[in-house]
Amino acid sequence: MPSCPKVFTSLDGGYAPGTIVTLLSAAASLDPAYRPLDAYVLDASPTDAQFKTVSEALESYPLLLNITRLISDTSEFEHLPSLYNSHATYSRFQIPELIDCDDAVYMDSDFLCLKDLSSLPPMPAGYLAQAAINHTPATSHEQFAKLSPDLSNLTGPYYNAGFIRFSPKSWLTNDIKKSCLDAIIRYNLPQHDQSALNAVLNGRISPLEQSWNFQRPFWSKLPLDLTPRNYHFDMKKPWNEYGVEGAFQLWYSFASFISGLESITSDTSLQASRRQDKTNRLMAPYKAKLFTFLAGISKAHHAEMRRKGASHWAEVAMRTKIHRHNRKFLKLWRTTFENLIS
Repeated sequence: MPSCPKVFTSLDGGYAPGTIVTLLSAAASLDPAYRPLDAYVLDASPTDAQFKTVSEALESYPLLLNITRLISDTSEFEHLPSLYNSHATYSRFQIPELIDCDDAVYMDSDFLCLKDLSSLPPMPAGYLAQAAINHTPATSHEQFAKLSPDLSNLTGPYYNAGFIRFSPKSWLTNDIKKSCLDAIIRYNLPQHDQSALNAVLNGRISPLEQSWNFQRPFWSKLPLDLTPRNYHFDMKKPWNEYGVEGAFQLWYSFASFISGLESITSDTSLQASRRQDKTNRLMAPYKAKLFTFLAGISKAHHAEMRRKGASHWAEVAMRTKIHRHNRKFLKLWRTTFENLIS
């Protein structure tokens, strides 16, 4: 029988809006039979203010999730390289010491979850983690070999650690934390904890379909028949910057259901989304004329599109499919929140 893993994410710096949306979207997308979701926040913030913001936003949804704060003391990582001037990325290594459980999913706090986590495929025997292959070409196992001859035997794909399923009990038994921290220092590994997990767990990570960790900037590199189960905003953050593409618009739509979230996001994100919606409504009567005008003065552009041929139209088809895919989840969420209020 399927089961839902406990969900963990981290909190540090200005990530409170991302943490709120990550956890609440995971809960809203969950099969009602598995609600409330057991959600845990690894809090590496120096004060209580960030977690207070998160808990106040989520306490209105007790039927969707139970949230627990886990204090992450990152002082033990201060000898390691920081990531964006923070050591919070290493907090995931503390999960096995902070809670006793067999099945966990760690997600970065910049996710928008679309798919029921209880539908994750079971972990195959003999593996210590499940993760999706990294979309970015920045780091590969070939680079490991350049860092150290001891790592030249690494084979297989390089995984993104933004969404990783594992057994905290197994990690504790196998002392994964110590092995990873030692590897970071010994080999001066790029991307720190992510590269360490790839090195230490090499051959023991079972691949998930990339749709579980759909890295927004690199969707064009994905198979055209793939639709996202989760969006990962691993570069541009929707609560800090306004984005016009579908993944950003879906984030704003989901965030609009959450009371008070707009007050803690940048003026360039949710509030800009409101202004853009108003602009779109005002512009609607003129769009047809505008497009006709542009078509008349952009013959060269159309010729270029024809030269691109099938690849261009395949991309258009993928955008259209993902747009319809997003609308389906927006309808599901609207129903979920309306039922909570009624």
